[in-house]
Amino acid sequence: VLMTVYNGGDYLKAAVESVLRQTFDDFEFLIINDCSRDNSVQTITSFNDPRIRLVNNESNLGQTRSLNKGLGLAKGRYIARMDADDVAFPDWLEKTFAYLQSQPLCAVVSCKAIVVDSGNKVQRTLNTPETYDEMVLRSLLATPLNHVGSVYKTDVITSFGGYDESFKIAA
Repeated sequence: VLMTVYNGGDYLKAAVESVLRQTFDDFEFLIINDCSRDNSVQTITSFNDPRIRLVNNESNLGQTRSLNKGLGLAKGRYIARMDADDVAFPDWLEKTFAYLQSQPLCAVVSCKAIVVDSGNKVQRTLNTPETYDEMVLRSLLATPLNHVGSVYKTDVITSFGGYDESFKIAA
């Protein structure tokens, strides 16, 4: 699981907890701290979980460059993306990993996402296309993937050079 954090604030604890409580628990949780000035590092280290590997940037690189740094440090065959202000359902990794294992030609799996407000009220659902034709159609206007919550093969993204660093935040 790859997460970047910059001043994670009030959301980071819930995000980390949701990853650590996955029904599939054989993973490395690589967190790239992009020079946070709040209590993000203390929040992360308070978990004392051996799956967490915290890397502190020496200077603020931005999310995209930090993600590329994480790609270079990741040890796993797959990258599962999670942001510091998101919460994953408990079976997220189990289901996406099982699907990728059953579909060897598949390089990435993206999931639906529920957007909630600060009071946990559902604002909207971000759906992902489920068929090839739907993916092609969506690609004409926007990305067919929800980046957060996606799981992809590490070697595939690195073969394309990782994330485009001309974008500081949007990946």
